Amino acid sequence: MNSALRPGTLQAKMILGEQVSNYIINFAVWDLTKIGLLVFLSLYLIFALLVVRQIRLLTSVLGTSFSPLFRAVAVLHVLLAIGALLFALVVL
Repeated sequence: MNSALRPGTLQAKMILGEQVSNYIINFAVWDLTKIGLLVFLSLYLIFALLVVRQIRLLTSVLGTSFSPLFRAVAVLHVLLAIGALLFALVVL
């Protein structure tokens, strides 16, 4: 074994310190990315639910022949937002 890399020597401590710091930096960046994506998708789901609410209010005040189409698109939008969030939870 190289005498400079024996446990307890300064060079061995520096190499170990670099490995630990690189691991912490990589781990923190990846975890922050995952958390940020999950927060974004959660907020997007809330937005989709608000769109459904607004469409429901709009169609109650101003009913048109397109009202069922708007509701269907809004519900599809919510289902896709839920699917994206669940997919991210499983994959990440």
